[in-house]
Amino acid sequence: MLGAETAAPPGRLFANCVADEFPLAMFLKKYKLLIFRNNEGSCRVVPFWGVILPGVALAFLLLAGSTLYLWNTTREYDALLDRREELEITISAQHAQLLARAGDVFSLADKTRGIEDFNAKLGVMLSFDRKQDRMSRGGASGYLGKPMPVALMSERQLTRALHGLLDDMNTSLAMEETVQQQIIAAMAIQSDEFARIPSIWPVRGRFSSPFGYRINPITKQRHLHKGIDVTAKRGTPVRAPADGVVVYAQRFSSYGLTMEIRHSPRFKTRYAHLSAFEAEVGQKVKRGQVVARVGNTGRSTASHLHYEVHVDGRLKDPMQYILN
Repeated sequence: MLGAETAAPPGRLFANCVADEFPLAMFLKKYKLLIFRNNEGSCRVVPFWGVILPGVALAFLLLAGSTLYLWNTTREYDALLDRREELEITISAQHAQLLARAGDVFSLADKTRGIEDFNAKLGVMLSFDRKQDRMSRGGASGYLGKPMPVALMSERQLTRALHGLLDDMNTSLAMEETVQQQIIAAMAIQSDEFARIPSIWPVRGRFSSPFGYRINPITKQRHLHKGIDVTAKRGTPVRAPADGVVVYAQRFSSYGLTMEIRHSPRFKTRYAHLSAFEAEVGQKVKRGQVVARVGNTGRSTASHLHYEVHVDGRLKDPMQYILN
């Protein structure tokens, strides 16, 4: 008769599973990890070297350190991204302000060029020679006239261009101030003569054709256009551009109804394609006085005024003598 088996005590189980006494931790010794399955005394032995434990600990420390480093790096990276976004917004605002300032400077440059052109016209009217003056300026006005591709410039290039433009403007304005003083002095001496120099638009309308060679809209051939054309409604007042005397007022060839005003021994103006006269031959007229009406007479395709300026018997571009 077989007796009932009794469970082995825990101390006995441990003695059966452990081959050697468990020593103190030494890295070069081999250890065994006991894994008990149940209370029946069976277990599983997993051998390992003593160096594994510090290796695992070191790996854990490295992993923890790496995790902490990556976390800090991520926070710094996020902070840099936020800072970058703030800087981009600031730079964008500064760039917009720079473009706005550039627009203001270019607008001032245009006004400076307008002052220069105005003084040049006055110089022509008063026979004031400015050729030497323009040469001594070193081409500042030429620089002001150059188009600048602002959209293609970097901020540094744009800033440099603005500084250069401002320097040229300062030089130009200083020179124009001197020229204006000389012109004012000349005007004081030649005040009577200046009143007889054509200097205003004879009519208000749309500028439609300049002085110079062009293709004639009727003959389709190239020829010299002796004056300028200003499109305006029939009956629009035509005003004398300077003091003078009406010397001609009748129909003239392809010009239609034509008027001529002698302003001085040097200056004479002609008005063509008129619809009516408001002044008679021999009548003295003042600058701004209505002398005729716009029409469409003669060889003309639409209602407009043909305006000519004659100086010393030669045709001149009327735009050189219009100040307003």
